[in-house]
Amino acid sequence: MSAEMKKKPDSSNLIQWWISAGMLLAVVLALLLWFANAGRTHEIQEAEEAMVLELKEIARRMEGEFAQTRTYAETAAIFASRAEGDEQEILRTVLDAGRKQNLFDAVLCDGNGDGVRLVDGKPEAVKIPEGIYTMSTYTQKEYILFTLRDEIHEKASVIIVEPCTRAGSGSEFLICYFEVIDLQWLVTDRVFGSDVYFILMDESGRTLSAVQNSTLRQNPLCVLSGDYFALLEDESGEAAVVKELRTGVEGRGGGLVYLDVDRNERVFVYAPIDFNEFTIMASVGHTYLDRLVWEGWRIGNTLVIGMSIAFGLFMVAVIVINIIYLIRNRNKQRDLENKADTDLLTELYNKISTERKIKEHMAEHPKEQGLLFVLDVDNFKKINDTMGHAFGDEVLRTLGTTIRSEFRASDIIGRTGGDEFMLFLCNMKDDNVIKMEAEKIERFFKNFQAGTYTKYSVTASIGAAVFPRDGEDFEELYKAADKALYVAKKRGKNQLAFYGDEA
Repeated sequence: MSAEMKKKPDSSNLIQWWISAGMLLAVVLALLLWFANAGRTHEIQEAEEAMVLELKEIARRMEGEFAQTRTYAETAAIFASRAEGDEQEILRTVLDAGRKQNLFDAVLCDGNGDGVRLVDGKPEAVKIPEGIYTMSTYTQKEYILFTLRDEIHEKASVIIVEPCTRAGSGSEFLICYFEVIDLQWLVTDRVFGSDVYFILMDESGRTLSAVQNSTLRQNPLCVLSGDYFALLEDESGEAAVVKELRTGVEGRGGGLVYLDVDRNERVFVYAPIDFNEFTIMASVGHTYLDRLVWEGWRIGNTLVIGMSIAFGLFMVAVIVINIIYLIRNRNKQRDLENKADTDLLTELYNKISTERKIKEHMAEHPKEQGLLFVLDVDNFKKINDTMGHAFGDEVLRTLGTTIRSEFRASDIIGRTGGDEFMLFLCNMKDDNVIKMEAEKIERFFKNFQAGTYTKYSVTASIGAAVFPRDGEDFEELYKAADKALYVAKKRGKNQLAFYGDEA
């Protein structure tokens, strides 16, 4: 009972400590996770803004190139208006001067669309589609044409129409055809990494130019299309996100969206170009964004990892300390229990612990055969009277030490009274083993002597009973062995008798 009372405060304190430590751990982990998530969210926002800003810078560069193109077209139109000579000479001069601006063709036409161009240095009469020169007439707006069914050219072109009124010729137009801005440098310079492709489109979503890294597998979305948004919706199946992308492009503000295309999440960044409401769009692999986030979050991530490691080491140290404490406490508790269960003189089990352990073994092995010996030292009172109580104690102590060495560690041996001992031998396979053990303990007492200087032969009377044959519980088995002990004493002591033997 005292041992149990000692256990309860320790267990209660440990439970309270572990609850407190668990709560502390939960709070610290929650704070670390919050800090990590907040930091990562911030870095994602920073990375997204950086990507949009970088693409806007590219758009500004393209605006400059388009502006130079427009400036050249305006200058060429002024030159054509003032130049003297025939159309062939004017066009040749315009073409020669416009090579640096990627001008590859020029046409002089009247208000009916009837015009002339140079082919291999010779003039050729052409008919210009009405939409081109009428747009310039009424809106003065740049016009983009990139259909392959142009009646004049079979490649995408930036077409700029400028009024050109020559003396004596009436209203005319100078139509300049420029090659589309080359996007290859974006791939070559590794803008947004290697896993990227770029699209140049107009306000309706028609693509004018598309380029990607040639070392990668051709992306099915890096193509020219009459409606690029419809193509994205077909490939991704995310109508809402594509609608958001279309709205953002039409809003001319710049931004980005995330789209899952072919089970691969990509970042679509877009920025407006202030020329004919063009838009430059980059489809970037998610690994590039992750790299930006990692680079921006490196210090914070290192801090989180360092704090996690430090707190982890602290918790490990605390756990180790507590384990050591538990082990020491358990050993201390075991020592207390052993002392409570141990007979101080012989260091065998005392009566209470002997009976308890035998009962526990019977409950765990109800069908296993066991052998119970109950023995009394013969004439022990005489030993005390003649040799002294100190010698009597030495006899009992020597008997306890010696008899314990004769039997297995799994056998239960205890001192249950002044000169009474009890032995319970476990797992007796058959009657032959029982007989051998009985002969063994008889031989033991025929040779047993006690005393350091004076050797004194000590004998014992022994009663034996077999479990579960002679008793199915401890009480019945003990009564059977005690009756056998009575028979052994009646026969003259210094012998062993089994339950059922006649006196």
